[in-house]
This record gives sequence, structure tokens and C-alpha cells, in this order.
Amino acid sequence: EKQMIGGCCVCSDDTGYSNNPLVYCDGPGCQVAVHQACYGIVNIPEDSWFCRPCEYKQQASKTNISTDSERIVKKFNFARKYDQCIF
Repeated sequence: EKQMIGGCCVCSDDTGYSNNPLVYCDGPGCQVAVHQACYGIVNIPEDSWFCRPCEYKQQASKTNISTDSERIVKKFNFARKYDQCIF
């Protein structure tokens, strides 16, 4: 199980609640944690959940992406390198 750093990326609260649990991104190297309501997650999947940048990276890896799309992914990775919450 992943360790959360700094609380929910939206509200910064580090407590999960039964009606609003913390959800952790399963993307490789990703440290995004969000409350279900803060991020607008309607249903928490039983298997893996990915934040929007990681979901985008997964979609992009399945198709041929343009150089503009590659630059966007690199910006997300740069922000993560410095523990910034990007979503």
C-alpha cells in the first residue's frame, strides 16, 4: 500500500472518512492521494485507480502520440519530481 505524502492533493486534509475515503493513484511513481469527493470520483474501482495525468499517460502509451502530447506528459513528470500535485 502506498504512503501518502502531504494529504489530499485538493484539500490537504490527511484523514480519510468512511463516506469520503482517500484514494491513491496506482500510477508508477505517482504519489497523488485525493478524497473521493474532492476529485469527483463517482465510483472507486475495485482494481486500479489512476489520476488524470497517469490515466492520460496510459492512454497515450497505447496509441501514437504527437510531440505536443509528449511535452504535456513531460511537464506532469517534472511537476511530480518536485512533489507538486498536478491533476
